[in-house]
Amino acid sequence: MNRKEEYQKIIKEIRDSKNLKKIPDLQNLLNIAEKDLGKAKTLTDWSKIGQLTSEMFKLVSKEKAIKSWSKLDEIKITTKILDEIAQTKGRNNIELDGDMYEPSVILEWGLYRALASVFGKNAIFNGVANDEYTLPLSVAGGKKADLVVEFNDFIVAIEVTLTSSQRQYDTETEPVTRHLAELQKNNQNKKVYGIFVALDILLNVIDYFLIHHAFHKHPTSNKNILIVPMPLNVFNILYKNMVKSKKSESELKKFFEDIEQTTNNKKCSNCNMPDLTTQDFMKNCDDSFNDLLKRL
Repeated sequence: MNRKEEYQKIIKEIRDSKNLKKIPDLQNLLNIAEKDLGKAKTLTDWSKIGQLTSEMFKLVSKEKAIKSWSKLDEIKITTKILDEIAQTKGRNNIELDGDMYEPSVILEWGLYRALASVFGKNAIFNGVANDEYTLPLSVAGGKKADLVVEFNDFIVAIEVTLTSSQRQYDTETEPVTRHLAELQKNNQNKKVYGIFVALDILLNVIDYFLIHHAFHKHPTSNKNILIVPMPLNVFNILYKNMVKSKKSESELKKFFEDIEQTTNNKKCSNCNMPDLTTQDFMKNCDDSFNDLLKRL
């Protein structure tokens, strides 16, 4: 079988698979590959088709992985990963399938598994995944949010860190708010919310988020930004409740709206600015979280 016949066979097998016809990005790649295959002559042409088939393989693998993560045995693996990192405070590498992974890498991937198992392809991981799309090669870069879940009328960005003490404030606060502001700027027709996940979250980090939530519009988007601080063990509680619920999307949106409403409800009688302390903000988040769990 020559090179052209090999690629034709691969493309035909993918094209004929009923389970893959609903993946728009895959169908686009198939169309391009078929068109290029008809006129391929040089080594560069064949290399381009090889890259296209590799991209198709990644998409197919991603689709299968996301479907598998919603199964009970895979949900148990996800919660075990997150629990282990929380219990060891991220000090130990995590073993999966006989290989050891750094906690920072596997934490982002574990959160991606969790979000994808609940929200499917709405969840987007910005780290670098391997060809099978089952384990990451690196954490997300610093130019965008670590994870994003995009719905029809709102977006949730999840920022993740294992840093602690003063370094958490120095390295996370400005980039996290900037990533959210950039999402707001690029998605004017949708509400954008954030969740900041860490093992423990410093009070001055929460205070920084409160300033942008209640008192200061970010210059990038000219909007206030709601970023909810959420320790990893608390996120895992949320995840365990969301996988059992059929209302996760709507109730998650209400969770953010409830926190926003508490900001509007408590204002200074003299200046009409929000009258919130960091402790008030933390209590609002905690109360809204407990109400969310009751509704799920």
